[in-house]
Amino acid sequence: MGSGVELAYLDRTVPPCDDFYRFANGGWLATAAIPPEERAWGAFAELRDRNQAVLREILESSAQEPQPARGTPPQLVGDFFASGMDEAAIERAGLDPIAGDLARIDSARTAEDRAGLLAALHLGRAFPGFVFTVLPDAKDSRTTLFQIQQGGLGLPDRDYYLNDDARSNTIREGYLAHLTRMLELLGHQAAQRDA
Repeated sequence: MGSGVELAYLDRTVPPCDDFYRFANGGWLATAAIPPEERAWGAFAELRDRNQAVLREILESSAQEPQPARGTPPQLVGDFFASGMDEAAIERAGLDPIAGDLARIDSARTAEDRAGLLAALHLGRAFPGFVFTVLPDAKDSRTTLFQIQQGGLGLPDRDYYLNDDARSNTIREGYLAHLTRMLELLGHQAAQRDA
């Protein structure tokens, strides 16, 4: 992907003063396809994917660099990436790395315990229950507001849980199987019931 204006994305058959959006994007709209694994597509998604590819190249090349000087970015980045790719070490560690978190979750009995647990999980960027963010005011785009939004759902929004069409039912069944398996891997005795 180059920089600047992609002339192929224009639709020069549309006068810009009549419909500038169609003039500026008509070529892209006529040819673009949303990849099946995506829920939306556009320049920002393409940029995200390109950035992910660049970051992956940096990680992999740093991990493969022979004998980088200790404390240098290639050594630190390479070691960090390699540690995440060492499946044998990850399997050996099992649940030990999150044992403290699991114990804290299991021991949260009172409202005060749960409030402290929520705070700790938010500090760790897990965001159960709700998310804090700053976004433009829907009624005045010149203003930004501190907002609280739902968080902690595994599916994208409430409709995935409530719609009763065949697609939604299939998604929920797959999600339930996934949750059950995750709880089983944690050693949870009532995985299917609690999922």
